[in-house]
Amino acid sequence: MISLLIFFILFISSTYSIHHLHSLPSININPNNYPKSDLLLHDFRYQFHPTYPYHCILQTESKYFYLNRSCQLLTRTSLKQLCSFNITLILEIIFPKNTTVYEIIINLNQTNCNKNQLCQFEKNPYRIKLKENEIYKNFLHIKTFSSCLSSNYLLSSTNSKKNFDYFFLNSSTGYLSLLYPLDYESIPTWKLVIQGHDIHHIPFYTYVIIDVDDMNDCSPLLSWNFPLQIIQIINDTDSFNIEISIYEINLEQKNIIIANLIASDLDSSLQFNLKINS
Repeated sequence: MISLLIFFILFISSTYSIHHLHSLPSININPNNYPKSDLLLHDFRYQFHPTYPYHCILQTESKYFYLNRSCQLLTRTSLKQLCSFNITLILEIIFPKNTTVYEIIINLNQTNCNKNQLCQFEKNPYRIKLKENEIYKNFLHIKTFSSCLSSNYLLSSTNSKKNFDYFFLNSSTGYLSLLYPLDYESIPTWKLVIQGHDIHHIPFYTYVIIDVDDMNDCSPLLSWNFPLQIIQIINDTDSFNIEISIYEINLEQKNIIIANLIASDLDSSLQFNLKINS
């Protein structure tokens, strides 16, 4: 029994390694060389083993970088707006029987950072869900990257008139507010175009997508249909409880459809009653 236990412990220890933190050489980049998203920063595909399969993950999601399925590190957004700073990423290299954890530091160094600096919003697009029939003040804070020296915000003139009727954007703070409650049945999704200007009056843009949450505030739409002409409707004042009469029948077939119920805008399960007098 003791020998079996020792063998089991040795087997487990040899199969799964403890995740010690190792260091990788730092990566030095010039942000001007990465003006858009999805640009390759570093390739880890063959760095840890030339032939043995493995995959990579980042322990914490980065605002600026991501790993694809091929263990390649790519930009999540443009880096041109960033000045000199460094970012630490924790990288897990996962083999079938063990996992190794690495720390990697990415140094960004941009000379003359504040000259001809391009401003950008932190997200493109922003996406948020709001409940219908409620008014929200300052429900979203639209921000630029910290490297932008100065900026102001406005709803772009390309927006529809309804966007201006329902939403207000504080031009100095970037807070977005509702002027009137939203209605899911009228417009389930809104798309706003937000425009900013930097100190050189150069415009830059982002989008805000607002999904309206249906709150089950409308009654369902019901319609009854009776294909047989031998049916007489006795009471149909309440669509949920309807009474009919079959006053003559000479049908020998079975499974005859005598009533169709057409319902729309059903947000929850409902009960319908059909009373038949024969």
